[in-house]
Amino acid sequence: MMRGRKVAALVLMAALVTTGGGSATGAQTPAEAALAAGDVALAATLAKATLKAAPEDPVARAVLAAVSLSQGDSFSARRDARRSWAAATTPELGFVAARLAARAAHDDGAPLASQFWLRRAVHMAPDPASRQSAINDIKALQREQRLSFSLEAAISPSDNVNNGSRDRVLSIDGRPTIFVFGGSAMALSGVEASVAFGLRYRLAGTADAGSVVGLRVRQRAVMLSDAAKRQAPAARAADYAGTSVDLTFAHTVQLDARKALRGGVTLTQNWLGGTPWSQQARVDAALAFPLGQTMQSRISIAADRQWRTANLAFATALTLEGTVERRLASGDVVGLRLMAAQTLSADRNQENTRLGAEARYVREAPIAGGRLSASLGVSAVDYPVFFGGLFSSTGREDLTVSSSVEMAFPKMGAFGFEPVVALQGSKTQSNISRYDTRSLGLEVRIKSSF
Repeated sequence: MMRGRKVAALVLMAALVTTGGGSATGAQTPAEAALAAGDVALAATLAKATLKAAPEDPVARAVLAAVSLSQGDSFSARRDARRSWAAATTPELGFVAARLAARAAHDDGAPLASQFWLRRAVHMAPDPASRQSAINDIKALQREQRLSFSLEAAISPSDNVNNGSRDRVLSIDGRPTIFVFGGSAMALSGVEASVAFGLRYRLAGTADAGSVVGLRVRQRAVMLSDAAKRQAPAARAADYAGTSVDLTFAHTVQLDARKALRGGVTLTQNWLGGTPWSQQARVDAALAFPLGQTMQSRISIAADRQWRTANLAFATALTLEGTVERRLASGDVVGLRLMAAQTLSADRNQENTRLGAEARYVREAPIAGGRLSASLGVSAVDYPVFFGGLFSSTGREDLTVSSSVEMAFPKMGAFGFEPVVALQGSKTQSNISRYDTRSLGLEVRIKSSF
């Protein structure tokens, strides 16, 4: 995609010729034959003659777009490519028209429009090789341009949208107390929906090494089931809705082909139920480096400072994390992540120590047209003090086991976005029964494939 103008135009001309034109027989038109012979002037003359009889002939429009590209006239190329797309009668012609429009938009200084047309080309690709060629062009364009964006949406039925308790009576260290939870503190079933949009702008350097600034906005909404409304009549779905906004600055230094050092600062504002909930500042650094030919590892450290609006003292979390991934001979990837964190605060009830581990597997070969990945994680959190020791002298101890199985279906996607179905579950056992929770949900989301 990012080749020189004349070379790129000739490549696109060749692609047009190999589609066999737009005729029912697949026969090559005279204008295409002229393109194949490299006679640009004759191709343009023949295409214009065709358009006198059929003003929206998709092959003739595509030929004119390719000719304009080779002559540096991106404006005319975009116009004719768009009209060729609109009149295309086969996936092959749609693919070529989209590629021509993408090239013209790029030459015209419109990288986002170019990506848009390339995604259309991916959707219309007549064969795997053509599809991969368009994907490679998208990736090249993303690396070239400074501004990029991401979009992801998800919907998930869940039996515990509020992370509520499973027990109505509060128990501590196995002993029941006189405290009884209301319906809104119990697990509520319903549907969670979320959408996340991100912008990323490269300030300096390349896609692999340089400085970037990013903005990410995530909105979460909840719809309560009829059973949840009966259980907690006063509960409102809006009470569990959340919004977060992240502003990030990061700088990456590429030490060699497989080794990179990254540092960043992130500022976050969170809202819960429509009101400000907390602010957070995070400073982190990570080193990615190889372990042999088939293994890649990453070590990161982070410091998070959080302020809450509910008159709670601030808390600072220090986190150390390590990840190792190995690609097997089959192409499958297995990984292991280990994490340790310590939270410090003037409020002793917020202080805790956390340890965690997660194993992950990604299958290379498709299953029924889908890409399979799975994970299994366990984490333990120890709060030395719980409510100042009023209820328990042993504090609070939580053990959480979580798992996820995902299937991505690229063949069911459109314009570079694919559906993902995930079955997710988690269970937490705590000596304070309020934090004994269990959740199970089936999530369906749409994400960008590249």
